[in-house]
Amino acid sequence: MQLGELDRAASVLAELERRVAEKFPPGHYLRSLTLSTQGLLARARGDAAAARAAHDQAIVIGEGTPQAPMLLPLLLLRRSALALESQRLVEARADAARAIDLEQRGAEPGSHSHRIGRAYLALGRALAAQGEREEAQAAFASALAHLEPTLGADHPETRAARQLALDAGSPMAAAIVTAPVQ
Repeated sequence: MQLGELDRAASVLAELERRVAEKFPPGHYLRSLTLSTQGLLARARGDAAAARAAHDQAIVIGEGTPQAPMLLPLLLLRRSALALESQRLVEARADAARAIDLEQRGAEPGSHSHRIGRAYLALGRALAAQGEREEAQAAFASALAHLEPTLGADHPETRAARQLALDAGSPMAAAIVTAPVQ
């Protein structure tokens, strides 16, 4: 998908789905991941409705798995990015906030996590799109506080969090362009 080879990606995904269906029951967490990947592929093809349906179904399955605490934040962030692109800002914000909550529940108090940082980055983007400059700036600062020690100062997401924290202080914050969640 990242190379733009969407037909090839669809073929590989179809083979993966076939193998998962053969080896695992319908409610298995791998089914949730393949559905979410279908959502990413549909998004790349410009089919927002199919992408949303796949992400919604992935989350429903993911919520019923023992792996939910580790799996759901990723699924929620993928859906949040799609919602933000579709201007469903309340949904984007809610999914990002839920991802933060889930990630923080599993983290050691005072520890840093790139997963929490990525969730704060998504929340900041949703808040900025809603015109909530101060809240967005705080979310971006939290993202930076988690991303810099875990991914490094030069990582693209760390640099984005740093720049977005600065930009959120300006009146142009609502014009922030979203970055895809992978």
